[in-house]
Amino acid sequence: MFTYLYTNRYIALISTLTIFLLFAGATKTFAGTNKNRVYKINMTCFPPPPSPGEQPGIGSKPPCVLPDGIEPEFISRKPRGKAHVIVKENKTKFIIQLKGLAPGMVITAWASYYFPTGPSPHPIFDGVAATSIPLAPTTAGFTEGLGPEPNQFYTWPNGRAQLVVELDYNPLKAYQGPLRNDMVVIEQSAAPAGSGAEQPECCSPSEPQPIGSSLLRVFNQNTGYPIIDENGRQSLLRSPVPYSFIALVVHTDKTTHGIHPGIGILPIPGMPASSGDHFLLGMFDLRQLQE
Repeated sequence: MFTYLYTNRYIALISTLTIFLLFAGATKTFAGTNKNRVYKINMTCFPPPPSPGEQPGIGSKPPCVLPDGIEPEFISRKPRGKAHVIVKENKTKFIIQLKGLAPGMVITAWASYYFPTGPSPHPIFDGVAATSIPLAPTTAGFTEGLGPEPNQFYTWPNGRAQLVVELDYNPLKAYQGPLRNDMVVIEQSAAPAGSGAEQPECCSPSEPQPIGSSLLRVFNQNTGYPIIDENGRQSLLRSPVPYSFIALVVHTDKTTHGIHPGIGILPIPGMPASSGDHFLLGMFDLRQLQE
């Protein structure tokens, strides 16, 4: 573990120096070439619920709302972060840099197509597609929590962290980002008392632990077979709306759940830490960048 972490620290240092040289002296939005557009976004908190039928505003600066009873090891005193977004025609690179965090935390990044507190932007999100997907290319392999995930990173002993992800699509456009299956999720129900799989402090039989999910595919309406794309892969169903924001969550169970985020603790004052396995560290609002 320490070898892995310190190797990544070295890589992150080189990446940070490169980014500094590239963006030094720049403003919030950077002009690129005709084909590349580069932006910088500061991390904010989840915005308060909007009025009925309206969209949420911009959230406040971190630190964000913490769950009641959260362990001290998960409390970051002065969390700050920025995301560099490099947009090409059919590719997008995210360079997320954080500081002021508690060390040793497990963090994952999630792309959300809309704010759960606002209205659903399309009927497909009403029970078919989930609100969010992992911030990862469609070719990425997931371990469902049995190893490092492509949207997962850690905070180093100095309170810093970095995630670099290059997507094989432009998430700021409609009909490019993939969708996560919200109809069927692999779950592990609460096991009999005394068994090795018992979950006495986590989940009741009515709230099992999610341990696996998948991206939605496109099927032939006549044969029922999956449609194969030009690369020989199953075609993915694409979102009718672009990304709205990137959410960074801290996993209090110190593990991940693959394509499924797990059980979230709502960013509402008074929510107990025992109500889920991850909470919001901060977010990057992308609505002003949508094309």
